[in-house]
Amino acid sequence: MPCQTKRTDRAGNEALCMGTYENSYVQRMKTTISARHRASRIYQLLILVLLLRPFGNLSLAWGMKHLSRIVSLSPLPYLRAMLNPYVAAGIILLILALLVRMALLSLADLTYVVPMTAGGYIISTVLARVFLQENVSAESWVGTVLVFLGTALVGPTSRTSTMHPLGPVRTHNRQS
Repeated sequence: MPCQTKRTDRAGNEALCMGTYENSYVQRMKTTISARHRASRIYQLLILVLLLRPFGNLSLAWGMKHLSRIVSLSPLPYLRAMLNPYVAAGIILLILALLVRMALLSLADLTYVVPMTAGGYIISTVLARVFLQENVSAESWVGTVLVFLGTALVGPTSRTSTMHPLGPVRTHNRQS
């Protein structure tokens, strides 16, 4: 069989001649590595969302609890509240969580992302109890545990089950 792909070493000498079998093996390996990288990226983004949202909510709640009560149709009191460093930090964290969630949704299905990020409610409940000294009733803890169990049931399912609506997404396609 004639050589399908010729490779050369740094000195310019022909170092490797790959046939179709080796070529398909290399493609399978690239696909496997790409899938692992994608799964790793999904989990990294998921962990980031699971941390940013609860801590953003905690910071926002902490700041709002230390201001006088605001109930107004005018936006001015709310704009003034944003000058509080805790409120501002909470808003920034929540905006970052939204951006990370958008990136996550570009990699994984909505039916995977929504239940998996629901685990943030558990973290939020614990943070509220510990840092804000909020009373959490037994019914609330049961609800929190049910959210966790639902998340655990969805966790083992596939992260992606559909094709991108515009066809396969191409990533950095470099010629070697």
